[in-house]
Amino acid sequence: MTSPSDIGRIGEKAVETWAAQAGMTANPSFHDERGWDVILQLPHDGDTANQGPLDRAPPEISCMIQIKTTMGVTHAVPIAISNWQRMCKEPIPWFVLAVHLDEDLQPTSAYLVHIDERWCERVLRRLRELGAEARSELHRRTIDITWSESDRFVDLHGRELRRLIRQYVTPDQREYVTRKIRWFDELGYEDHARRVAVTFQAEDKSAFWESMADLAIGLRSTFPGEWKARLLDVRFGIEGTLKEFGREAGDMEYRAHSQGSALLEVCVDGSCLAAVRCDIHRARSIFPFLPPEFDKIRLSSKHVSCVLHPIADGDRRGFAASFSFSMYRDVELRLDAVRDPIRFTRALAHNKEHPVTLRLSTAGGVSEFPPAEIAVLDSGTLDFIETMDRALGVFDACHMPPTTMLVLEDLEAQRQAIVFLASTLEGKVGRLEAPYRELVAPDSMFAATTECALYLPHQMIGCFIGMYGAVTTCEELPEAGAARVVVKEGNTIIEIVIASSEKDEPKLVVARATILRRLQEIGCIAIWDESMRPRA
Repeated sequence: MTSPSDIGRIGEKAVETWAAQAGMTANPSFHDERGWDVILQLPHDGDTANQGPLDRAPPEISCMIQIKTTMGVTHAVPIAISNWQRMCKEPIPWFVLAVHLDEDLQPTSAYLVHIDERWCERVLRRLRELGAEARSELHRRTIDITWSESDRFVDLHGRELRRLIRQYVTPDQREYVTRKIRWFDELGYEDHARRVAVTFQAEDKSAFWESMADLAIGLRSTFPGEWKARLLDVRFGIEGTLKEFGREAGDMEYRAHSQGSALLEVCVDGSCLAAVRCDIHRARSIFPFLPPEFDKIRLSSKHVSCVLHPIADGDRRGFAASFSFSMYRDVELRLDAVRDPIRFTRALAHNKEHPVTLRLSTAGGVSEFPPAEIAVLDSGTLDFIETMDRALGVFDACHMPPTTMLVLEDLEAQRQAIVFLASTLEGKVGRLEAPYRELVAPDSMFAATTECALYLPHQMIGCFIGMYGAVTTCEELPEAGAARVVVKEGNTIIEIVIASSEKDEPKLVVARATILRRLQEIGCIAIWDESMRPRA
């Protein structure tokens, strides 16, 4: 009686014969432990005309063959899932070759089954269903391989085996391998996003919810407290654990991502004072399990960030708003990038004097709400905002181009000089009645350095000081009823005098004609009155 091992050897010999007939190399497995019986290597098909340079020629085809030899009429045999796993995961082409023998142990028919995308999907699904706990049992579990007439050899010859293999491994081995790797990576995934299941230990639940809300909207980057986590993915609708780890492994970081964009406007009496384009971050959109009272919303732009906190205190309902402001002060910034963030923040800072309404415009519509509370910025930031807002008033009055480049710390330095002069000249000057647009040329260097309101003469001096250099002296001139400021620019001494006319109309008077010419050269027209020239 013929044993199953003898029958198997007959099928293997038949394959060796067919390989020799077609110029293929058949390397048998001497230790049948990995699910393959023969590695077949095919020669090039002989068409070298379209292969280009030698270094670009495609590789020869190599593939794994598992041989199933039978004397029955069956068209299905079981294969261990451990072998199926290798057939699907290894990027090299795999085939199952079924050889049917007659009563004289001669091959009567053969069938070549390609382990294609359909088979890979079936096997990968079964592996996900079994779960990691079945890892050591895969060699005891099976899936049947089946074949049909569409897989049958037209004739029992090596050229037919070679033809069928080339039919499946197209256009060449390299592209086939790329395609098969893609099957493994993509089959069964509707969404490639990984999931994290985290279990927390929290003694203070309110503090924990607060921290989780801050994490969701980007106010913190690491998970709070003690926790255990599982990294999951979902394939064929079934969760699988990729990794487990805990707090002892280190901090687990989370980077908040935008859930859309919106236009945030600050309005007084229905009129928009300023607007910023911002990204939306909402806590419960990331962590739906958060209680409603912790559903914070963060609206963030490059320079301004607004956090809305739900309020549910007795009859009080609505949002409390807190704002933060940041802007580089030592680099050049465009005027149009500075204007709205400054004015937006200033309007919020003056909410008590002029109550504001926030208007939020998104793709879903427009909503308005007056914040129940607005957190006040620190005094240093408020002083900075006020200084910049005064500068913006001058820039707008001078019609400065939006592309004008500014360095904010320079404007702050000018403001300090102006404060010094204001304290020195207090009560000695009135309002400058000259039309301000005649004083400054919009495209001049002077316009780009103007910092403050244009009406008071001592503030105008501060603007000049910002251009020419540091103040060296500032003294009163009792005989002229005026004040004189001496400014040093390099080796040049410049004197500027503030005086009042007989009509008590203050005018800017320069002590030297050379300085007047210099001001004209840079595009600034000074007011000149010969009768106001200081005495020698």
